[in-house]
Amino acid sequence: MSLSVAQPYKDFAGKLSRRVAARLSLIEAQYNFDLGDEYEVALCEVLTDILPARYGVCRGSIVTFDGQEAGDDLVIYDRLSYPTLRSSIAPNYAIKEQVPVEAAYAYIECKHGLSLGATLGASQTLAKAVEQVRAAKRLGAKRTANPNLEYRKQLRFTEPKRRDWPAYYPELKNELFGVVFARNATLANPAFDPTRLQIGGDHAPVSCPLLSGPSTMTVWIKEGTTHACQEAQA
Repeated sequence: MSLSVAQPYKDFAGKLSRRVAARLSLIEAQYNFDLGDEYEVALCEVLTDILPARYGVCRGSIVTFDGQEAGDDLVIYDRLSYPTLRSSIAPNYAIKEQVPVEAAYAYIECKHGLSLGATLGASQTLAKAVEQVRAAKRLGAKRTANPNLEYRKQLRFTEPKRRDWPAYYPELKNELFGVVFARNATLANPAFDPTRLQIGGDHAPVSCPLLSGPSTMTVWIKEGTTHACQEAQA
């Protein structure tokens, strides 16, 4: 029996991607997305629709016990264990919240549009968004680490011939996930492959998969550990 890896889980990811795109298109007819705030509110509604009930979604920032703060767009957090200050009222995504870093699962930087150059420096809007996510992930790295004991048991580590295989399990169970999501992405040079765009320096490369068609892009950002592929595959 042979298994196809082209569409794992019967194209679950592809179907989910198309569902998100359709939901955004429906909301766009209402909001028009003229302002960045409207796009963030739309993404909050979409994520609330598709995520399990334990995950809360809000606009705002991540804060530490000693008052350090990072981020200004979307936060996904543990809604059951850490209710936000306004959890007792109906969701109002226009109001920004402050989420304790211990409760945060992910920080999402939202951009209505990105213009990509060959380097991060040539993509100023993306560079600013990346720095926002980096700041959020630096706060997340201050949490007590919760190592994943299954991480080193993956084939890329146990089989010498499988070193190029991705690490599907994260190195830490409580690592903060960081992503830049853009509704529209354009290339300064149409021949440029956005997956080759790198952050540079000591940081891992970014991965820029195109979701739901050529104009939608997500940038996964890795900071604080050594294996970028695990987050790019999330």
